[in-house]
Amino acid sequence: MRVAIDSSNKLTYTGIMSGSFTATEELFQNFERIFKENGVAGKFHWSQLSSKMKNKLKVPLAKALSESKMNFNVIYHRKPAKVTKKEWFMFYLPTQIAQRLEHWLSGRGGNVELIVDDDYTVIKGGTGTVYFIERLLRQLSVRLTGKEATVRREDKMKMTVKQANGNILSFHASVAGKSSRGIGLVDVYLGLYIFEPRLFREMKNVYYKSLK
Repeated sequence: MRVAIDSSNKLTYTGIMSGSFTATEELFQNFERIFKENGVAGKFHWSQLSSKMKNKLKVPLAKALSESKMNFNVIYHRKPAKVTKKEWFMFYLPTQIAQRLEHWLSGRGGNVELIVDDDYTVIKGGTGTVYFIERLLRQLSVRLTGKEATVRREDKMKMTVKQANGNILSFHASVAGKSSRGIGLVDVYLGLYIFEPRLFREMKNVYYKSLK
């Protein structure tokens, strides 16, 4: 299973794409085909597309997502003025993301590859995204098992949890590389959602939440 997380609009939106390895690859292949058919090459970044190209791509891209077996969560989370960045992005937001993923992961077993774009660098030292991932893993453990599991920092951050039905989830989490397919998908679909949210309103695999 794969989970990819990216942000947009100066950390006011976060997109979470989740699904099986097969479903992720199928969506990416459709996504890549749509771009190539419209003459878009190279890395996929919504912000780098012209308005004309965005309007040309929006319907086929939305259709590809609606017909896929992927889940897409969008969270709007503009930070309140009286809350610190550390409190909002390192504590509150990971808790909310874990809540969105809980339903999908509950009762499942197997390997989970979790990648996060390096956007959550809101604490000193340049390790904010790493800390964000660790907090997210701990919150997922609490939601799935009722207690925190140990997060091991090896080549990736790893965590193993055993759920009430006996199924075991093994998480392998890391900051995404520059050519990550999963982050490319989230970047474009989150950008498209912000650009024209009405395209997503009838989709059964897209969920939106606004944090106040």
